[in-house]
Amino acid sequence: MGAERCAWVELLAAHALDALDRGELDGLEAHLRSRCAECEGELVRMRLEVEALAESPDPVAPPPLVRSRVLNAARPGLRSGGARGPRGSGE
Repeated sequence: MGAERCAWVELLAAHALDALDRGELDGLEAHLRSRCAECEGELVRMRLEVEALAESPDPVAPPPLVRSRVLNAARPGLRSGGARGPRGSGE
């Protein structure tokens, strides 16, 4: 069986987004001061991901004709409750 993960890892994503309450933040910061290599590495990775998200381009609305075609193509699959494959795939 693989090694168990540090229990504090679960709070790292919220920490990277500055979304922890005071008690969680105090506990996690104390843990990070203990130099947990797993949590330090994971927090660096998550902070890089948050930075990348912040630099993502703003969403662009599709032209009305494209939007209409996509929605019309999706409707038959939505009504039947199943996903449809690409045209001509037989799915």
